[in-house]
Amino acid sequence: MFRTKLPGSGLCSVAVTESDGRPVLLTGAFEGVTMWDVSDGQLAGRRLHGDLGEVRVVSFAVVDDRLVVVTAMDEDAVVWGDEGEPVDDPRFDVWDAVTAEHLCSFERPDGEPFGYPAHAACVEGEFGDPRVAVVLAEREGPFHVWDLENYHELRAEGQRHVPAVACARVHGVPVAVTAGDDGLMRMWSTELFADGEIGDPWPCGALGQVNALAVGHVDGRAVLVAGGDQVGLWDLATRTSIGQPTALHDTYVTAVGTGRLRGRPVAVSGDFHGTIRVWDLSTGEPWGEPMSSGRWKVDAVAAADAGGRALVASASLHGIVSAWELPAA
Repeated sequence: MFRTKLPGSGLCSVAVTESDGRPVLLTGAFEGVTMWDVSDGQLAGRRLHGDLGEVRVVSFAVVDDRLVVVTAMDEDAVVWGDEGEPVDDPRFDVWDAVTAEHLCSFERPDGEPFGYPAHAACVEGEFGDPRVAVVLAEREGPFHVWDLENYHELRAEGQRHVPAVACARVHGVPVAVTAGDDGLMRMWSTELFADGEIGDPWPCGALGQVNALAVGHVDGRAVLVAGGDQVGLWDLATRTSIGQPTALHDTYVTAVGTGRLRGRPVAVSGDFHGTIRVWDLSTGEPWGEPMSSGRWKVDAVAAADAGGRALVASASLHGIVSAWELPAA
């Protein structure tokens, strides 16, 4: 097991990947994005791009078969440029999470800073595909959608508080999924000239208030993972639930993620008491025993095969990052 306490606090995202053939963790925090070697728990490489100031969004995604990180700044919209200089404009940036290559930037056309908290997600695909959307959702405001060439805005009527956003492709259409304080989940087309909301909203049901969303894939089918009072799964194409919400967390779920472990699609969930569970997305059944980050609330989770190992990771706003190797099922 790997565990470390970062200086400061504010860990808001985590990812598992490889660098030079070795398994590494990437942690996104208010101070920046840092790479850790899982084998020895030591820093591996430099920070992504220096002191970021107060980062409000650090979100990992896979685009063009590469792990990328989306960053957005605080309400003063301070962005640090390639040469380390502050740039006062309301934008966010996309970087290659492993090589730290700056890929692109997006600006809000109205010149206003992004609200807080905000949540970012990317539709997986290739950078040459204009339908690869980057979505930024604000608590009180609209959804900002960029398709790498253009910008448009979506407004979720009735959803003032948006705790999370997840992106996927459903029947080839890039979509974003949101859950609001109205107890409903909604799907939105992120294509530039689409009509916005797709179909009718559907209830969160026994999950209560949904705190986190993620999308995984099983045999080409997009599966939505939602964390609230427990963990629920939905087939996004039909909006039908897959099984019943679990009852294996003893408190509300604060983070969910998806990935592949030993070639199998999985979901990962973490709760307020620091418990982490892994689920087989194909069957909806738990995989392995629960893991614990200690007494720290889980704010981000991730899972991936890296360096020949099946790794699960968690991160906390208190600055704690942990990782486990999952044994063969």
